[in-house]
Amino acid sequence: MGKIRKIVNQLEISIENVSSIIMFLILFSVFSQVILRYFFGISHGYMEEFTRWFQIWIAYLMLGVVEKRRKHISIGILPGKLKGRAKAVLMSIISGANLLIAIVFSYMGMKLVFQLEMVGITSQTEIPTPAWIVKLCIPLGGILLGIFSLEHLISDISTLVGKLKKGEGIENDNA
Repeated sequence: MGKIRKIVNQLEISIENVSSIIMFLILFSVFSQVILRYFFGISHGYMEEFTRWFQIWIAYLMLGVVEKRRKHISIGILPGKLKGRAKAVLMSIISGANLLIAIVFSYMGMKLVFQLEMVGITSQTEIPTPAWIVKLCIPLGGILLGIFSLEHLISDISTLVGKLKKGEGIENDNA
């Protein structure tokens, strides 16, 4: 389990680095577009389109990282009130639901990418870009979300099993 955790942690760092590079590209793209437009009267439509695509890519890539840190928007009333085995059961259910969502998300994203690739749709900018390349972030984000959700599910089930082995029952859940 230690090697897997190390790989997953390295994956998290790699995603953050790629997202940082994409963020820099967004900044550079917008800045250069402003300079070109203001000083030279030149405007490129693809720069604006790439900026939007980059933002979408960051959002999908970071799905898994945000899940790994358990920082998605959520309602924390119930997990905050539960303790012990009850909390471990709830967290296992949440992680399992997230994994199921990631699987569906990945499958539907791949289906969309394959359909777009078959149809051959491209963007209508100065640099025609196949739509499937732009939408590839959807299944990729789903796969990353699935990896980090699976890591949480394994961890949550391990915690639950550990609590069951210790003999924690309903009466000890408030401890």
